[in-house]
Amino acid sequence: MGIKGTLKGITATTMIGAGLLGLGGVAQAATESVELHNASAKVGSDCPNSTGDWWHFVITPNNGSHEFSSITLNVAGTSPTFSGGAIVGNGSQRDNVFVAVPAGYSADDLRAGGSSAEITDAARRTKFVLSHVCIGEADEPVVEDEPVVEDEPVVEDEPVVEDEPVVEDEPVVEDEPVVEDEPVVEDEPVVEDEPVVEDEPVVEDEPVGRCRG
Repeated sequence: MGIKGTLKGITATTMIGAGLLGLGGVAQAATESVELHNASAKVGSDCPNSTGDWWHFVITPNNGSHEFSSITLNVAGTSPTFSGGAIVGNGSQRDNVFVAVPAGYSADDLRAGGSSAEITDAARRTKFVLSHVCIGEADEPVVEDEPVVEDEPVVEDEPVVEDEPVVEDEPVVEDEPVVEDEPVVEDEPVVEDEPVVEDEPVVEDEPVGRCRG
C-alpha cells in the first residue's frame, strides 16, 4: 500500500470516528429512561438567574459518569421536553443541571408521575433527582406597604409645678402657767347695829317726906 492508500485509510477512519463522536468530542453513549424520583424539594438560591423559576436536577451517583440527554416533565398535566441549550449545566457538569420553569407555570406544578430523563450509561442504581428549586423575584408576592400611621401629636410636657416651700411649723407656744384664782375673800359678816337701848325712864325723885315726929 502506498502513501495515498495510507492517507485514504486515515481519512476514512477519521470520518467514521467523527460520525461516532458527540458534542465535545465524546462518543455518543447509549441512554436509558429514568423516572423522576421526587417532585418537591427545598428552595435554593444558586440558579442561573433570579428573574424566573428554576428546577435543579442531578443524577445520582453524582460523579461525572452520566449526563442528561433530554428531560421530559409532567408540568401540571403538560409534557414539555427539554434538551440541548434548555438544559443548563451547573458549571461544566452535565449530571448537575438547571431547567427553567415554562412561562405560566410555577416550580410546584411539577409532578413525579410522567416525568423522566434520558440518561447516558444509566445503571440500576442511577436516579433522576430534583435537588432544589429557585423562586424568581417576579413570583414573590408583592407586599403592599402598610398604611402610614401618622405620628400622634406631641403632647408637650405640662409645666413643672415647683413644690411649694415647706412652711415650718410655728414653734409651739407652751401654755402659760395657769394662775389659780385668788381665794375669794368672803365678806366679813355684817355686824348688825346693836339695838338702841332706849333711855331708861327717868325716875323722878320721890318727894321728900316730912318727918313725923
